Amino acid sequence: MKTDLTFTDMRTLMGDYRAAFGHIKSDQMKGTGFMQDGVSYQRIDPSELKRVQDELKAQLK
Repeated sequence: MKTDLTFTDMRTLMGDYRAAFGHIKSDQMKGTGFMQDGVSYQRIDPSELKRVQDELKAQLK
């Protein structure tokens, strides 16, 4: 991995966001698995996609 952040920049970011780590909320989309051309995919129902989109939008307000 490459970044243009200095080590000092990374330490500053870590310090600035330390309090946010206590407010992390997990979620996951539920889908139906299927294989296509030897690759595993998840098909997400439109209502599930909308639910997650709405949750993300609410968190960004």
